Amino acid sequence: MPQVRTNPADRNLRRLLGTQVVTDCSDWLDYVAILALLAFHWQAGLMIYAALALAAGLPHVLGAAGAEAFCARHDSRSVMASAIKLRGLIAIGMILAPGWPALLALVFVRSTADRLLHPARAAAFARLTPAEDVPMTLAARRSHDRAARIIAPAVGGVLLLSFAPAHLFFLSAGLALLAGLLLWALPALPAAEGRWRAAEPAPIRAGLAEARAVPEVRATLLIGALTGAALFVQEGLMAPLVADLGQGPAMIGFAFSALASGGALAALWPTGPAPDRRFWRIADGTAGAAIAMAGLGLLAIASLSAGGAVICAYCVCLGLAMGHCTDQIATRPEAWATPERAASVERLGAWVEGAVLLAAPPLGAALAAVAGVGSAFVASALALALAARIALAMHRQPQTAAAASQPPKAALAEPTFAVAAE
Repeated sequence: MPQVRTNPADRNLRRLLGTQVVTDCSDWLDYVAILALLAFHWQAGLMIYAALALAAGLPHVLGAAGAEAFCARHDSRSVMASAIKLRGLIAIGMILAPGWPALLALVFVRSTADRLLHPARAAAFARLTPAEDVPMTLAARRSHDRAARIIAPAVGGVLLLSFAPAHLFFLSAGLALLAGLLLWALPALPAAEGRWRAAEPAPIRAGLAEARAVPEVRATLLIGALTGAALFVQEGLMAPLVADLGQGPAMIGFAFSALASGGALAALWPTGPAPDRRFWRIADGTAGAAIAMAGLGLLAIASLSAGGAVICAYCVCLGLAMGHCTDQIATRPEAWATPERAASVERLGAWVEGAVLLAAPPLGAALAAVAGVGSAFVASALALALAARIALAMHRQPQTAAAASQPPKAALAEPTFAVAAE
């Protein structure tokens, strides 16, 4: 009979996973409520959605180094508890926000709190997870994240059928209280030994040198930039698209839930393609996402009053295609780098991701303001088609990266950015 190893930290890990689910649900409820307020209550201009993306993204881009240094010196549980308390107070403040300027200011403050919450939570998982349990914990975190992405927007959509968008902030404040109670039961998690070192220019230069030397690294960096730009249009401009298609605020939540459901279906797809088929899989996914994105854009350009089922079907296909090409190791540039430069390439990829996060929202919103929301979706489809073309060209070339056949080691790290989490 196989023996089951008893891990004394399992109970604390479950509490920490519960905290992650609760805070993720709060993120999505707030995001749906904010978009509904902007699109249907205040009829905000399209550039306001770019301002929303920048308010949510700037702390993640500019405050990453300071947040990680702060979390490396302080107790993880205390940092998480303080950030969650601040999130609850901000949710209450959003209820009273008189207009979109005050709302965007609160989003910026909340994103700053999240910039502390994410590395502190990653450090807590690292402290509570034995080395042999890291893959299992990573899988659990991903499954919990997918569940929150599906359930919370759908709940928000259902509530918007009967309540005003501001009422969703009451539920978000209650979830912050629940997350605080879960954290209260955790033990203290003091800072680990050692000093945190800030990023230096040398690793970035090493990453650039590797990108020049390895075609696969260059290709994945460019593919990541193109798909990241399309991601803003997919999520940042979903609310005005829904309004243009003749739907109400509830459809915003249902559309995001459909997108996440498609991503969950992609996770069920057989993983681990052979190294010589990885770029083919990326090309397949980005091409499918381009078709679905173009379909949504053309519906808006044609001024068709699409039904909710049609919109959700397009969103499921879009989420499935995007997940098919992005939720795999082959899209990470460090997976194609030589082992000694993998960390430098990973850091370079984070810089590129930050640049896209700051540049794509103004460009996408400006295009939507000039030519219509549907045109922004069609332009994103063209960007995804270009990404598919790059991946197909790389599939036809001999692979040169020595590390391509071996995936990078698992790590309990938070995503660098969370565009859709605000």
